Amino acid sequence: MVDGRSDTIGECVDIEFARSGGFAGLVVHRYLPAVELDDDEVALWLSGDGRLSGTCHPEPDRFVYELVFHTPDGPHAVVMPEQALDDRTRPLIERLTELAGATDPV
Repeated sequence: MVDGRSDTIGECVDIEFARSGGFAGLVVHRYLPAVELDDDEVALWLSGDGRLSGTCHPEPDRFVYELVFHTPDGPHAVVMPEQALDDRTRPLIERLTELAGATDPV
């Protein structure tokens, strides 16, 4: 069970990926079907650790990432500003950025 949700999420999750902000202010929005996630990634992102908190607001010229995980339990949205990424969350963002065809580095 992940944060009160069933553990029937599986290894593939459909993800809506949006990246906004940055120096140019361009928005990238892609639907990424069947993205492979390991159990640790699912647990991290759906646990609430990746949610935008009141202590971490978007900053000028920085990216903001919005992910919607479409799971059997329904959609789960996570918003995270670039400066809040850490060693646990950055790998998935980098992978999704590449899959979405966004060429700017994270």
